[in-house]
Amino acid sequence: MFTGIITGVGRIAAVDALGSSSTHGKRLTIACPAAYLADVGLGDSIALNGACMTVTSLDAERGQFTIDISAESLTKTAGLDQPGPINLEKAQINFQKIQTVNQIPFAPLLFAMR
Repeated sequence: MFTGIITGVGRIAAVDALGSSSTHGKRLTIACPAAYLADVGLGDSIALNGACMTVTSLDAERGQFTIDISAESLTKTAGLDQPGPINLEKAQINFQKIQTVNQIPFAPLLFAMR
């Protein structure tokens, strides 16, 4: 789950083809602010410019991770096709989501209405 709140600004450091055809998509290498990846693991979700992506490799010491993005996603999401700045957002973990919902005064009413 994502909130839409940007938690960091990184940079697309490299864009590499995943195959010989443009229909194969790309591998993006993302450089992050210091310690941004401290709580990120392989397979975690990070939104890039609002589009949810999966971490396919991770080098927390260097502050970099990669994602593989389809050609279709590249055509539908702005700013992911070339090196440059990028907005980052880590996915919320379930406990945070539940904790936030429980803090809403009318949350029991929402659950009772189901």
